[in-house]
Amino acid sequence: MRFAATASRFASLNRMRNRSFCLSQASMDSLSPHQRASLSCFASPMQQPIETPDSRSAQPTAVQVRRALPRDADALSQLRYAFRAEQRPATESLDVFVERCSNWMRPRLRGDSRWTAWLAERDGKIVGNLWLQIVEKIPNPGPESELHAYISNFFILPAERNTGVGTRLLSAAVGHCKAHGVDTVFLWPTQRSMPLYSRTGFESPSDILVLELREAKSR
Repeated sequence: MRFAATASRFASLNRMRNRSFCLSQASMDSLSPHQRASLSCFASPMQQPIETPDSRSAQPTAVQVRRALPRDADALSQLRYAFRAEQRPATESLDVFVERCSNWMRPRLRGDSRWTAWLAERDGKIVGNLWLQIVEKIPNPGPESELHAYISNFFILPAERNTGVGTRLLSAAVGHCKAHGVDTVFLWPTQRSMPLYSRTGFESPSDILVLELREAKSR
């Protein structure tokens, strides 16, 4: 199985700018420690809850990686919003987008879909996800596989990056591809994600051409 990656235009990413994910410091201080912890999943890096001695000394629970199910569509839609808003300002409100995106995701998370998604959970909260689509090739008379795979929407919450979560999600996807006889896996990486892909065996191909039909690409 071959891995291919195309260089991304998004060399430097914008911080998340949508106010739907931000609370003022005064608002955060008025909440109980339990309430602040429950909001940490979608807080931007500058609004993370203030650590207490108990939270610093507590051992983090292990992250669980599993296949995403239709019931996860709402939470995964919020993660998608965070992913894209981190790269460029959103032009759609969180509520409107989540409803629209959830309706798109829910049928594609069923077992009969060509899409497969994996998510990482810590303490019951989704902290990362990765989507993969199996792409059919036209039948050929040779021995090579007739399937490609496309990885997309690979996103880890900032607080969970560089903890091994991304490696586990990517390993789950690559294992799925090997089990299904995929020939080549392709994706569009960001500069930040390149080291992870390189460690997994992805490389920039020399035998592919790309025609970009619009300036503002989406993944």
